[in-house]
Amino acid sequence: MSRRVFAIFAVLAAPLVLLAPANGAEDSRTAMRFVQGLRDLGYFDLASEYLERLRQEPGIPADIRATVDYEQGRLLLDEAAKSADLVRRKEMLDQARGKLDAFTKANPQHPLVSEALVQLARLLVERGHLAMLESDETKDKAEKEAKLADSRATFDRARAAYSLAEERLRTAFKAFPSFLPDGGRKDERERVRTAMMDAQLQKAVVDYEQGQTYPPGSKERADVLEKGLVQFKDLFNRYRTQWAGLYARMYQGKCFEEKGELGAAMGVYNELMSHPDPRLKPLQRHVGYFRIIVMGKRKENPLAADEAVRWLQANPATNIRHSREGLGVQLELAKNILAQLPDMTRESDRETAIRRATDLLGEVVRIPSPSKPEALELLQKYKPRKSVDPSSVDKLAYEEAVSQADQAIGSQEWDRAIMLLKAAIRRADPAKNPEKANLARYNLAFCYYMSKRYYEACVLTEHLARRYPRGGLSSKRPRLAWRLWPTRTTRTRRSTVRAT
Repeated sequence: MSRRVFAIFAVLAAPLVLLAPANGAEDSRTAMRFVQGLRDLGYFDLASEYLERLRQEPGIPADIRATVDYEQGRLLLDEAAKSADLVRRKEMLDQARGKLDAFTKANPQHPLVSEALVQLARLLVERGHLAMLESDETKDKAEKEAKLADSRATFDRARAAYSLAEERLRTAFKAFPSFLPDGGRKDERERVRTAMMDAQLQKAVVDYEQGQTYPPGSKERADVLEKGLVQFKDLFNRYRTQWAGLYARMYQGKCFEEKGELGAAMGVYNELMSHPDPRLKPLQRHVGYFRIIVMGKRKENPLAADEAVRWLQANPATNIRHSREGLGVQLELAKNILAQLPDMTRESDRETAIRRATDLLGEVVRIPSPSKPEALELLQKYKPRKSVDPSSVDKLAYEEAVSQADQAIGSQEWDRAIMLLKAAIRRADPAKNPEKANLARYNLAFCYYMSKRYYEACVLTEHLARRYPRGGLSSKRPRLAWRLWPTRTTRTRRSTVRAT
C-alpha cells in the first residue's frame, strides 16, 4: 500500500479514533499529531481536508475546532514555501493570511494567538522571498528594482511583526511560575519559550535575507552581514543546546562565508555536522549545502562535486531535491563539474561532463529559486539554443516531452517549449487522459502569452475553462484568460479558432 493511499485511509478513519477517548485534551493532542504527520509527508491538501472534517464533526471538542483556521493557515504557508508556481504561491499566501487573521479575530485570548502572530510574520518573509524571485524572472531593469524595493519593504514589516510577536511571547513566558510539575502547564510554558526563541531567531534571519536583496560586495550587504554576525552569535551563546541556537550558529557560519572568512565558516559547518542526533537531519541538510559552497569557493572542485553527489544520494525525495537547498546543491554540482573542464584532455570526457552539467542546470531552471539566474546563465553558455528537429520531438513520450518543455520554459525558449507541449498533448490523448493533456495545454497557453501570441493564448485558456470547468487547473484558467483577453480586439473571432 502506498504512503498516500495509507494516508487517505487514515484520514477517513481518524475522526472515529479521535472520538474514542473521553478526555478532550487527549483528543487535541492526537488530532494535532496526525495533522503534523501529514504535514511532514507533504500531504498538505489531505491535512487541510482532515481539519475541515474536524470542523464539521459534531463530537469534536471545542478546543480542536477553535484551532482549525490556525492549522490551515500554517499548512498553506508550508505549501506556499514549496510551490514552484509563483502565481499559485501568491494565492496561497493570501489564503494563509485570511485563515490566520480569522483565527486571531475569533479567538483573541487563545494561547496560540502569539504563535499566530509569528506565522503572520513568517508570511511576510515568504512575500519578501516571492518578490525576490519575481525580480529574477524579469529582464526589465526598472521592474527588477521595483520588485527588490518591495522585497526590502516587506522584510521591514516582517521584522516589526516578529518584534511584536516576541514581546507578547516574552510577556506570556514570564507569567508562568519558575517551578511547575511535569506535564500540563509545564509543557505549555516550554511551547511558549520555544516560540519566543524562534521569533528571536527569525527576526535575525530577516536581516540576513534583506541583505541578499543588495549586490554582493555592496556596503549595504556588508553592513547587514556585520549586524547578522552579532545577532547570531548572541543567540547561539544564549540557546546553544536549543534548535534556535543551532540554527543561529549555522547562519553565523553563513555570514563568515559571505564575508570571505572561509576557514571560520567551514569550522562552524563541521562542528554542526558532527552532532549525532538524528533530529538534526533537516538542519544538517542546510549545513551540508553550505559546506559544498565553501569547497567550491576554495577551488576544491572534485571534493565539492563528490560531496554534492553524496548529498543528493542521501536525499533522493523529489520535494527535497526541489527545495531551495536541493536546487542549490544541483547548481553547485554543475558548477564544480564545469570548473574541472580545463583539466580534461580527452574531448569525450569534456562532452560527457558538459552533458551531465547541463542536465543538472536544466533541472534547476525549471523551478523559480535563488539558484535559477546563475543556472540559466551557465545553461545558455554551455548549451546554446539550437533549432528543434520536429521529427525527433514527435518520437518523445508524454513525460519526456513535458520534462523538456519545462526546461525550455525555464530557459525562456518559448518556441521550443511550444513545439514540445504540442507533442505532449498528442501523446496524452485528450479523449482518454484529459488531465495530462490539459496540464500541457495550460503551459502551452502560458508560452503563447510569453511569446506575445496573445490571441492563441486567449482562445486556448477559454477553451479549457469552458470545456473542463471542474478540472484540476480550472481555478487558474479563467484568471489567465481574463488577463490575456483585453490585449486583443479580435474577440469576435474566438469561436472560429479551434483550440490546440
